Amino acid sequence: MLCFIIDGYNLIKTQPELKSLVLAESRSRLIRRMEQFAGRLASPRRTVHVMVVFDGKEEVYSSARPSSIIKVIFTRREKADDYIKRFVQTHPQDTIKVVSNDREIRSACHKKNTESLTIGTFSRKVLDVLQTEPEQAIPAGRARTITQYVEEMLLKKYKNKE
Repeated sequence: MLCFIIDGYNLIKTQPELKSLVLAESRSRLIRRMEQFAGRLASPRRTVHVMVVFDGKEEVYSSARPSSIIKVIFTRREKADDYIKRFVQTHPQDTIKVVSNDREIRSACHKKNTESLTIGTFSRKVLDVLQTEPEQAIPAGRARTITQYVEEMLLKKYKNKE
């Protein structure tokens, strides 16, 4: 399993196509992009989850929809930075990749031997993954049903041989 922990507003502030939008729309587009990314990155041997962490209350984000691969966290009274640092302290480091430009978050990751990616590095990775051929990737909505996806692909391949 691979889990990306994303400093949501930190990422939005650095993306011209997101920061120019109304905040609710920026969050929605970021989450949709992360669903596509996780779906494409997932494979029969690797489950991918993305957790996007925002400062504030959940009521602020009314367009959230349930997703099996994306978890949206609103930290209420706690800063998103503090939530991410605490998460890094309490979870296995080998499956987590933290995405932020915040120096304190990246320092906390370094101390716990958790990989951290700058927003720029992560954005390039997302772009690369989203530009892969769709046949090589699992559709975003199917990342949690990998077995079904593989069965369908095998059936399709078998039918094409007949």
